[in-house]
Amino acid sequence: GAPAPRPRAPAAPPPPPPRLAVISDGARILALGDLAAHGMGIPVGKCFLHSGAGGLAPSQCVPVLVDAGRGDDRAREDPFYLGRRAPRLRGAAYDAFLAEALRALRGRFGPRLIVHLEDFAGAHAASLLEREEAAGLPCFDDDIQATGAAAVAAVLAAARGVEGVPALRDQTFLFFGAGQAAVGVARCAVAALSAPVSEGGAGLSEREARARMFLVDSRGLVVAKGGSGKGEGEGEEKGSGRGDGGPLPLPLKAEFAREADDPVVLKLRGRGGGSSSSSSSSKGRRPSLAEIVAAVGPTALVGAAGVAGAFDAGVLRSLLSASPSSSAPFRPLVFALSNPTAFSECTPEQAAEATGGRAVFAGGSPFADYYVAAAAPAAGTGAGGGRRRLRRASQANNALVFPGVALGLVAADASGLGGGKRGAALLPAARALAGLVSAADFAEDAVLPRVDFLPAATRAVAASVALAAIAAGTSGPRCLPALRAAAARAERAREGGGDAGGGGEGRAAALREAEEAIREIQFDGEAAFAASLS
Repeated sequence: GAPAPRPRAPAAPPPPPPRLAVISDGARILALGDLAAHGMGIPVGKCFLHSGAGGLAPSQCVPVLVDAGRGDDRAREDPFYLGRRAPRLRGAAYDAFLAEALRALRGRFGPRLIVHLEDFAGAHAASLLEREEAAGLPCFDDDIQATGAAAVAAVLAAARGVEGVPALRDQTFLFFGAGQAAVGVARCAVAALSAPVSEGGAGLSEREARARMFLVDSRGLVVAKGGSGKGEGEGEEKGSGRGDGGPLPLPLKAEFAREADDPVVLKLRGRGGGSSSSSSSSKGRRPSLAEIVAAVGPTALVGAAGVAGAFDAGVLRSLLSASPSSSAPFRPLVFALSNPTAFSECTPEQAAEATGGRAVFAGGSPFADYYVAAAAPAAGTGAGGGRRRLRRASQANNALVFPGVALGLVAADASGLGGGKRGAALLPAARALAGLVSAADFAEDAVLPRVDFLPAATRAVAASVALAAIAAGTSGPRCLPALRAAAARAERAREGGGDAGGGGEGRAAALREAEEAIREIQFDGEAAFAASLS
């Protein structure tokens, strides 16, 4: 007789539907500029990270490139160019085009589709993010918010675990660069400084916190013009030619513009009893970065301008003039966030050599481990010492943040971030990342976990983001039940009081529960590949 038919294998369940869209217009590709349609590899690559590190199934991630034209006339006419051969849209036409694209995406995939904004020009990124936030839609910007959270995580960790680094409430920030990344870090730092002490903040008012932020652009310290809130100069921060923003709308950096009668401004202009070196602007020369550092006295110097070598020995030595109240020798934070490495403001070795080993370094690019003198000498006495010890250069990579943000929003079925708007939105992510820095990391002078610690960092960030969303009431009907239970436990811990970290052991236990709940839904790429071969 005929052989019996082979039994059919049960049909595989359908893949989960899309929950995240990584969207770009290709206008600001790192080190390459305006690639427009040829920038499609960027959202595809970020989707890889959302799956490989974040644990979202590939079917849950949609890479999107909106073709709004291309600004480079010569490249646009290249016979191999694949995009629209039209000038890039501007102004109201661009805004309407992007709004239509986002409506279409959410019309197709649902109103809770999370939008990850990626590599938009400075002229559009901040306004697009704020429109989405105002509409109550789940959205975050990698370059503004995730970079800010990674840098602030390094500040929180350093203040907690590195002797000589001032406490959070004593930090003052000077930013070299006034674009998206600098403003993103400044906004998150303001949120951290103005958060209640019971939640791990410094308890300052928002006004006091903003007074700790000093931004320097291509014209010098950003100063309000005539008390109007407009920055001094022409009102735009020009891009460097590498695609890092194009014209930057003035209100973005104007958030942190100093008033004309600010003591630091008067000192730099030679009025108000400043040092002789700070009076140079009144003689027709703008103050140098070293002179601005000396006038401000920052505890943290953050580079985000893409100007290689801007933190030279003179600038770095000027940092040591700050004298926060502490019995331990003062250790300044030096964050050279510009990348790739060729655009970094300084290397970790340069920071260590100029400050006698005192600088606590984090970079936007990966740097090799480096050696410093075993004992940091007093300021101005040179590197000294015969013995050397190995240090690890922390990498303030926003990949430590954004996969966890998306995963947490998906796990909570959230319609928005729970931390708040602007800088506060990803403060829970910054705190979670800072909490992962261990005694072993501090022993290497590192203030962030290693990038190869990414899966664990993603779960910790996701748990904090999810709990914040639930607490803020933005979670949806598909929120994991175990997450709701963990959120209830965290709320009980908060109401019952606890330590200055915000809830003590009860909150820590709630975060562990949330991480375990999230682990259960993470996509396992290796297991899925093995199953496909069986």
